[in-house]
Amino acid sequence: MPTAQHPQAKFDPIPPDFDLPALVERAPNFHWVLRISAAQIRNIGPQEFEKLVFLHVIHGGKPLVIEKWNDLLPKSLFSAEWLEATYNKKGAPPPPWDPFAASTPS
Repeated sequence: MPTAQHPQAKFDPIPPDFDLPALVERAPNFHWVLRISAAQIRNIGPQEFEKLVFLHVIHGGKPLVIEKWNDLLPKSLFSAEWLEATYNKKGAPPPPWDPFAASTPS
């Protein structure tokens, strides 16, 4: 049982009859995310993909989902096993992409 020192948020499960398309249609701040498959990226080529990323993500500030991208990556790269072996210990260095990691001056 949570105490006042350790409060917990109430969990309300999403009802099975929840109508996501209707919510996106009627809520002005919700939009469908653009999705592109890894195969489509190969078909349009790197220059067109860079243009898509620039226009949609960088200039437009919107997310882009690349489907099936993980199928093209080596299975050992960022797997749960790799994550635990690399960072599941006290004193582990921050991930290399951590923007808050302390940097040493050159």
